Amino acid sequence: MAASAAVALAFCAWLASWYVAIPIEVEEWSALLGADTFAHGKLANGAHPLSKHFERSHILLEPTYVSELPPLPGMALAVGQWLGEPLIGSALVFALAAATLHWMLIGWGFSTWWALSGAICVAVHPQIAAFWGIGYLSGGTGLLGGALVYGALPRMRSAGGSASRAGFALGMGAVVLLLSGPYLALVACLPVCFVLARDLVRSGSQPAAGHLRAQLRSAGVITAVGLAFLAYYNYRTTGDPLKTPHQAYVERYATAPDFLLQAPLARPVYTNPSMPMLYRENGRMNAPYYDRQHLTGFVAGIGKKIAVYGGFLFPLPLLLLLAPLPFLRRDPKVRFAVAAFVFFGAALSVQTFEVARFVAPFVALGSIPLLMGLREITRLSVRGIQFGAALPPLILIPAWGIQYAQVTDLSIVRSVEPLVGHEMMLNSVARFQRQDHLVLVRYGNGHAARWEWLINEADIDGAHVVFALELDEESNRKLLDYFPDREPWRLRSTNGEISIVPFGKAKEWRTAATSTDDS
Repeated sequence: MAASAAVALAFCAWLASWYVAIPIEVEEWSALLGADTFAHGKLANGAHPLSKHFERSHILLEPTYVSELPPLPGMALAVGQWLGEPLIGSALVFALAAATLHWMLIGWGFSTWWALSGAICVAVHPQIAAFWGIGYLSGGTGLLGGALVYGALPRMRSAGGSASRAGFALGMGAVVLLLSGPYLALVACLPVCFVLARDLVRSGSQPAAGHLRAQLRSAGVITAVGLAFLAYYNYRTTGDPLKTPHQAYVERYATAPDFLLQAPLARPVYTNPSMPMLYRENGRMNAPYYDRQHLTGFVAGIGKKIAVYGGFLFPLPLLLLLAPLPFLRRDPKVRFAVAAFVFFGAALSVQTFEVARFVAPFVALGSIPLLMGLREITRLSVRGIQFGAALPPLILIPAWGIQYAQVTDLSIVRSVEPLVGHEMMLNSVARFQRQDHLVLVRYGNGHAARWEWLINEADIDGAHVVFALELDEESNRKLLDYFPDREPWRLRSTNGEISIVPFGKAKEWRTAATSTDDS
């Protein structure tokens, strides 16, 4: 298992040497806000008294100032922040997930060599490593949770000593998934719970039943602790133990719900002009919901999900590994994987959006039939001549080549995104003077809603540079009064062009305010 983790870390380090991993998307900045909050030993930041100047997507401003994303990926980034770079945390979790995947595959009856091979294939999957190994929206925690849950299942069904810690693994996997997204936890754990409940009923009063009950009690206690922490986290961030920051954010800002079967939400009033562009009916955050409200659109949406998730995980050559599976249909591992995937597909089909990290727990599950197919292919022979061992490279190398090309293209796109210059612009502001700065941002025509300039630290007041929306004159005066010792600037973002100049009126206002006070 250590070898799997080492390969994953080495591949992440190599990928980071050329892949552009600068945060660009608004979701990535939200994840970094969560990391900065946790890195300072807090679960939530107090609401800012001038919060309307800091409204942007994917963060909650009231009752607390927090990321709307699940907490565990942010905690992983926080570990990396302590170590000097947030992405180190993502890489460490990814390496742990690879090692756990190795452990899971051994539990499903694969030899140590085959388990190592399967874990390494996932660890060096270019897109998985780029998005989850050195990405801010880490699916590594979902992959880790899935490997724990699915690795615990065969061990809990065993009456041998290997099941002694299986209940603990199942509980820990459930907690990891809960803190990575409650819906993912529910969908990933239900097939496992169904199988274990069926085994418990069938075993009746046999000794195996008592053994299984003990494991389920262990898993239940750990899961209850995780649920209690999640409830406490919800209470600290939203004031309601049963409401996550994501739910509070959706209620306040979104107009499309998370699931297609839900009714559309009321259209709120926004302060930031980027928000209506995101949440209008044909905007990026709404179009999937409205397009899929009729049968034709729903079917087309399923096709898009298959294309998105399939293109991300399984390029066409890799599907050849599934060819031997019909001959293994009586194998319980195959039947469980197929049934779980059907259930998983149904659960994904009713979600409004398709996001790569949603499938993270099921990468672990999918590795089981794919590795079985690969193993069967290596056994192919004709007239005693075994030629199957030469086939895996002919399948894997083209598949990984396709993935590598997609990651390379993505790296090029990210390198020319307008917000790649955000850090450069921030540093250029800081060079003008050594004092702290306040940058008032106004968006003009042609501003891209997905690129946000209101990117602040968890401690807004303590930051060296604060970005705030430029609003009406009275609100701007209050903002400048609140930050009297900061050098004010005005930033304009129009049609992809960005300019930053001194905020001229600030000196007049402050001079007038000083004269009034003196008189």
